[in-house]
Amino acid sequence: RRLIHHIFLVEKSVARTVWFLWIPQNLHQMTDRKITRADLEAHFNYSGDTLYKTIKNFTGLSIYDYSSYICMKKAADLLISSDENINDIAESVGFHNFTQFYRKFKKFYHVTPREYRLAYASYRQKDS
Repeated sequence: RRLIHHIFLVEKSVARTVWFLWIPQNLHQMTDRKITRADLEAHFNYSGDTLYKTIKNFTGLSIYDYSSYICMKKAADLLISSDENINDIAESVGFHNFTQFYRKFKKFYHVTPREYRLAYASYRQKDS
């Protein structure tokens, strides 16, 4: 009986891990704006509490902070993979206030978006 209970707990843990790994893939598709708890509830068809606890358990971040992380990561990827205008990149990840975008980006990466792009370009030149 204990073995069956243990197997159930392991399977439940694996299922949660797989489910959590599925969340970021879907969130990356939703980064054209800030993601809210209501957005997640509608998209994943789970309660906000379940989603909050799962994200918090795996990342240590709230839904808002995790959403911000994904937006900033996408912005950073776009800065190094394209020549797109920084303000256009900000809009593409859901920021319409460019000052807010610059502040948030600097909070995450400790440099401005422009400095990030220039540093990466400089690194690529040294590497080639």
